[in-house]
Order: sequence, then C-alpha cells, then structure tokens
Amino acid sequence: SLLDWTKMANWPIATTPILMTEKATALLLSVSFRTLQSWRQTDRGPPYLKIGRAIRYEREALLAWIELQRELP
Repeated sequence: SLLDWTKMANWPIATTPILMTEKATALLLSVSFRTLQSWRQTDRGPPYLKIGRAIRYEREALLAWIELQRELP
C-alpha cells in the first residue's frame, strides 16, 4: 500500500532515517567511491537501500556496520 504523505508530515524528525548518498558514505568511510561500489557488488560493504536507481545508506545502519568492523586485540 502507498504511504499517506499527509500523515508523514507529522512524523517526529528523530525517527526519520537519515539517508546518505554513495559519495557522502565513501567520504565518511575514507574510501573511494569505486571501493564502496566494489564492496556492494561483492556483498562486503555496509547495508544499503536501492531506491529506484539511487543507492542510499541509512546513517544508523552505517554506524552500526562500522562498529562491527572493529578488530579487538
């Protein structure tokens, strides 16, 4: 079913996911845009959303993925 966009105006901003572009995500991770694309194609990178032809990364999921990459001594 389609969302009722009139009700979305009442959503609290804190619960609205922040979606980041590929370029912004690459910058945050300090990797190249091409590296991020390669990770996505080989299922090695952070979780992503495909909205039409656009690739987006949800900020909270990205931060959680970063924490999972931490190597402990």
